[in-house]
Amino acid sequence: MRSSTHLPRDNDPQSWVPFGMVVVILAVVLVIFPLKLRSFGTIDFAQYWSGWNLLINGQNPYQSIFANQGELDVTLFPGEITHSWNPPWTYTLLSPVVSLPFTASAIVWCLLEVSALFFIALRGPQALKTKGIGVIWGAVAVLVFLPSLYCIQYGQLGILFAFCLTTFLLAVNSKAYAWAGLSLIPLTAKPHLFLLCGIPGVLWLTQLPARDAARFLWGSVGGFAVLLGATVAIAPTSLSNWLHAIATSPDDAQVVHLTSWMTHTTATATRLFLIDTINSNPTWPLTVIPAIACITTFIYFIFRRPIIEWSTLLPRVLCISLGTSSYGWIHDQTVLVLCPLLLVSIALSRESASARALIISAALLPQLISLAYVASSPQAMRAFFILPWFYLLLLLIVLPDDQKVQTRDNDELRSPRPG
Repeated sequence: MRSSTHLPRDNDPQSWVPFGMVVVILAVVLVIFPLKLRSFGTIDFAQYWSGWNLLINGQNPYQSIFANQGELDVTLFPGEITHSWNPPWTYTLLSPVVSLPFTASAIVWCLLEVSALFFIALRGPQALKTKGIGVIWGAVAVLVFLPSLYCIQYGQLGILFAFCLTTFLLAVNSKAYAWAGLSLIPLTAKPHLFLLCGIPGVLWLTQLPARDAARFLWGSVGGFAVLLGATVAIAPTSLSNWLHAIATSPDDAQVVHLTSWMTHTTATATRLFLIDTINSNPTWPLTVIPAIACITTFIYFIFRRPIIEWSTLLPRVLCISLGTSSYGWIHDQTVLVLCPLLLVSIALSRESASARALIISAALLPQLISLAYVASSPQAMRAFFILPWFYLLLLLIVLPDDQKVQTRDNDELRSPRPG
């Protein structure tokens, strides 16, 4: 292993200067050339903005007829249909941004996304308890990662989730368990993406001292209760409207129910395979595949009962959770940005130049190949269900020696010693 004195420091205040300059320049550009509706940066963000404005004006964003009528009065999108599937507390969570006028709101959100991505680039290695990789390699790792670019293009939430997971790891490493719990609250906007993380999470709570576990629960459960209560206070019928929309077919033929979505997951890949082979489009993969993943994960953790070290475990569990989710788009895979960061850090810690080059190429080249592939055919995006599995395999192959020792030590702590 290379000495840490030869590796760049990720906590050097000067490391933030280049990223800060980029954000300032981007802000000036966006003021001169504002983001436009239904274009780069606003494609999906427009629905978050519209949904919040509909809620606070007494409209129902989960019913397209009312949403369309409401938009004629309270949004900039006359003639457009908004039919939301997001939990209503998503809008409350985003309210500090989406309460602004649309153009200002979109600009602020884009700047926050880029800033959060740079934060992950600098603090991600520290969160993962690996060596710092510096400004240049950090920027390369997060900006070449295709899902994060799609997230910025659509104005989606994936970067927010990745930021929250990074702050969670930093808080756990600092034993600030209340903050760790608070940092996970935004993940409830798309809980299906993180379903498997809850299984080792329960085991982890049993391994913490009771006082620390209570602090985490106060932060997570208590914080979410406040968020949910604020949402109900703002829009009392929002929860029932959302549950009704999930359980029933849309009231507008133009709106596709989520059970018919063809996203970038193993469940969708299975459905597409069945369509091509037996001309059948079943919905069972949406429940069976996540259920198998949950049962398998539960059996593994209940019988092995490893010591939970999130900095080591989280990237791998995220890969499996995203890969087996009922549905998830390419921008949802932004949470996997921790994987290329970890891989680059591992590579820079290797003595052999060829080993460093091989690991970095394995981490980054698939993104460039995928970009070229997508540019040649829009249907190519369906192949992105492979990405979580690719990174999982790569992480298992290049697992550094110190983490292998840690795994063995955990097993020894878990197993009783004879005599």
